Amino acid sequence: MNKFITLIGAVLLLSACATDPIQVNTISSPPPEFNPVMPSQIVTVPVVWTVLTQNQIQQLAKTNDPHVVFYSLDPSNMENLSVNIADIQRYMQDQKLLILSYQDYYNGLKTQQTPAK
Repeated sequence: MNKFITLIGAVLLLSACATDPIQVNTISSPPPEFNPVMPSQIVTVPVVWTVLTQNQIQQLAKTNDPHVVFYSLDPSNMENLSVNIADIQRYMQDQKLLILSYQDYYNGLKTQQTPAK
């Protein structure tokens, strides 16, 4: 009886190797839609800059107004500030172009996969 079970098991094991190979079908699916929300534009609040001369500073210092605050930049620091602002503007423009290129790419994929009517 033990040999019979072993024989049946061996026959089943060997017959499994003789069956047809499994077919693998790959189905391509479109990538998920990419529609990022574009950030809203920056709305700046106006700031009034006043360039003060030495005489004006002395006159304002005499008024003792606690609401007057002085900021000072020497020419090289003012140049650094303008370079930094220009770099921020460039970076923001580059990011906008990158987002638009992603949108164009994914919209192009979407139109390629849509059958013509």
